[in-house]
Amino acid sequence: METKLYKVYEITFPKGDSYVGSTSSSFSRRYITQQSTAKRKQKLNKTLTTKEILLTQYGFDEISMVEVDRIECVKDDPQIRMLEEKWKNKLSPNLNIYKAYTTKEQAKQRDKKTQQEYYLKNKKTI
Repeated sequence: METKLYKVYEITFPKGDSYVGSTSSSFSRRYITQQSTAKRKQKLNKTLTTKEILLTQYGFDEISMVEVDRIECVKDDPQIRMLEEKWKNKLSPNLNIYKAYTTKEQAKQRDKKTQQEYYLKNKKTI
């Protein structure tokens, strides 16, 4: 399998909000892709995350997008997500909603909690 260079980056918006992600593309291409997705959702009247709202408001030249780490590996290698999660924990970005990586045990606990919450909310109709 072909390996690629993946970069973990931090985007900082003008008012200090930040987001950590990863890509094998150039930063400008990644930003444009994210911005296009947000604008498409906006046209379809779908709910946007705070990050997506900011992406529709600012151009690439108005934000800071900095590489914080890199790794060479094959596509979908869990090492990419593990590295991204490491940097999310280190930098504490306020716009990241989901974990980039969860262990099997963390996923099991999350699923158990979700099932319990669903049961408590719907036990009269189950």
